[in-house]
This record gives sequence, structure tokens and C-alpha cells, in this order.
Amino acid sequence: MKNTTIKSTAVQIEYESDKLEALRVYLNDKNSTVEQELLETLDSIYKKVVPTQVRDFIERKNAPLTPPVVVEPSEN
Repeated sequence: MKNTTIKSTAVQIEYESDKLEALRVYLNDKNSTVEQELLETLDSIYKKVVPTQVRDFIERKNAPLTPPVVVEPSEN
């Protein structure tokens, strides 16, 4: 049976407070957040480092189950 829920893990880092505050201010001007930018960067690193076959396997493993298609005979 395939996993229909994707597990997430929190990533925590330390960063200089003044730099983080400045990032938040300027990203807000661009309608973005530190979290959004970090997610995009992590996705980019993931695509660059993890082999395609592994990414495909993970996508298939996490894909929702599709119900079987039932074809009813047509009445002639």
C-alpha cells in the first residue's frame, strides 16, 4: 500500500539576528518569506544532488492511490 501522507521534518539553523531581520524586511518587499526562499533553495539542492531514479522512487512511493477504473459493458 502506498503512503498517501508526506512526512515533513523541521530544519533549524542559527543565523545572525540582524541579518535575518534585514532578510525579512527585504523579502517582504518582494512578497516572499525566509521560509519560502529556503524551501525553494532546498528543492533546488535536492534536484541537483539526489539522483533522478531516487527522486522518481520517492514520488511514486508518495503518490496517492488511484482507484481502479471500472468499465461497464454498453447495452446494445
